[in-house]
Amino acid sequence: MQLKKLVTKLKKSLTKKKIIISIFILLIACILLIHYEFPILKYCITKEKVYENIAPVNLHGKTVFISDMHLEEKHLEGGGSFPVNLPDNTENLVIVGDLFDSPEFFNKLAGEENNISKPFCTSLKFINNPPRDIYFIIGTPGHDPEFLAGPEFSNYEVTCSNSTIHIAGRLAIFEIDGLNVAAHHGDYIADGFVNCVISYFSKKLGKPLILERSWKGAISLNEDYWLITGHSHIPAVDYEHRVANPGAWVPVPIIGGDLKNILIVKNRNVTLMKLN
Repeated sequence: MQLKKLVTKLKKSLTKKKIIISIFILLIACILLIHYEFPILKYCITKEKVYENIAPVNLHGKTVFISDMHLEEKHLEGGGSFPVNLPDNTENLVIVGDLFDSPEFFNKLAGEENNISKPFCTSLKFINNPPRDIYFIIGTPGHDPEFLAGPEFSNYEVTCSNSTIHIAGRLAIFEIDGLNVAAHHGDYIADGFVNCVISYFSKKLGKPLILERSWKGAISLNEDYWLITGHSHIPAVDYEHRVANPGAWVPVPIIGGDLKNILIVKNRNVTLMKLN
């Protein structure tokens, strides 16, 4: 009888331990998932000033920001919403990440000789009247090749016909005729689909770019600076907080998207414009 009670007590004790362990594992999994989905939380805690040591690039004239073209195999055959018909008198173009849909596609374009110039020059075939200077900000590692963010590609340039593509790294600051613009693809803020869903509904509710605004505050970016990101695929401009997103050129599953938008910076003004 005593033995039976002891066994029963032991079983209950083991069951409690299993429950505690299961809850602990579930809690850790939730923390890791939240950390993965919302990397912005890291910046809210650390207050890391990611733009602190980045030298500004001085630009003049009409400057266009575009993001998330996600070029892939089907576009070589004429699929998608291309070409990009840039406005007349565009002096500079800034591609805010995810120019390519995958590193594999980039590598395919580079060929066996690993010619880094080929993928970039191929991408310009989808842009009508590209300007002389183009700045490429590296996007999500799952789309743009991560190795381009390495120090060996700092200030790297690719010449394609009459245009020069400057690899600007993961973060960049532009001073455009006196207007300061900090640019980043946006994947330091939240996972792509999560970012898209939150941005979609926050815009519907009249509170656009809520995640981008939060990140701008978390990194203590100067309030006078504009922050321009992509990543969410949802185009919007918040003039009060000086945050903007040109959207994307490919739709998001289920949500779709308002495609073919750009941001124009001219005469110290930022304007969202839909292209034909």
